[in-house]
Amino acid sequence: MATVYQKCKTDKRSPHHPCARTRCGHPWSVRYRAPDGREKQRTFEQKTQAEAFRDRLTRDRYEGLYLDPKRGEITVREYATDWLDRQTIGESTYRNYESFLRIHLLPRLGDRPMGAWNARTSKPSPRPWHADWPRAR
Repeated sequence: MATVYQKCKTDKRSPHHPCARTRCGHPWSVRYRAPDGREKQRTFEQKTQAEAFRDRLTRDRYEGLYLDPKRGEITVREYATDWLDRQTIGESTYRNYESFLRIHLLPRLGDRPMGAWNARTSKPSPRPWHADWPRAR
């Protein structure tokens, strides 16, 4: 679980320790474990912000939604290439998938980070991304 604390009141190495004032104005920190097991920390100006972050981490972990934010930095191109290499499929299916990725998906979306997708970016645009495909006769 995550812990909310003020360094000036708990960390003896802090230059402000011990802070005798109740409302001193020093930043609040949230210490938590990332999915890879490493300990991380974020700092906030207000206690309410730190508690909200802690509560969101706890909720996401409980619901199985918490992922390392750095995982979203991988591009669609990297993910698609890795995904295609992991498939156990026949040769013709592999060629079919590879040509779709190479011709249609990667030229338009390949450099976009996977973490950039949300409800707004996923909505259809007035001009669909496949609008310039040749029409079947």
